[in-house]
Amino acid sequence: MHKVLLSALALVCLSGPGVAASEAETEHWLHVRVLDGEDKIAVNLPIELVAAVLDAAESEHYRHGRLVVDDHEFDHELVSAMLSAAVKSKDGEFVRIEEADGALIRVHKEKDTLFVDIDDDEEDVKVAIPIAVARAMLDGESETLNVKAALEEMGKRGGALVTIDDGESTVRVWVDASMEGI
Repeated sequence: MHKVLLSALALVCLSGPGVAASEAETEHWLHVRVLDGEDKIAVNLPIELVAAVLDAAESEHYRHGRLVVDDHEFDHELVSAMLSAAVKSKDGEFVRIEEADGALIRVHKEKDTLFVDIDDDEEDVKVAIPIAVARAMLDGESETLNVKAALEEMGKRGGALVTIDDGESTVRVWVDASMEGI
């Protein structure tokens, strides 16, 4: 992980001021914010930079922008079929679990986005997955998830991906056209 972060930092430094202003205004940025007590972490990276690093990264479980899924319980065809069925269905709530301790888990679709919401006493998790991003992730080999294609698709549209709040810390991941990610 440290190698990937150092590579990303090196690419940012090497790209320097050579980017035209018009290009910088139209590119999308991946933002990560972590607030943990007094600690604050902000990461703002151009989608193109992240895609280049993802494409170059290689490991036992990751190659050419694709995450290798060795889990035999992951059925690529089944997940693709479920996504196709969700796309064709009307907007609404697909799953609702109300646990005895008050936790609520919901999976629902609104327009072109699937949502997973988990609300309980300890944390609040909200995941938004644009259908086009999910399709891009499933594009390709059956034992892989195309992370690079999903990221590039997200770069075309922007929006929130994940928000997690456990009461003590908050993590937010999103894409937009602002370098500062406000």
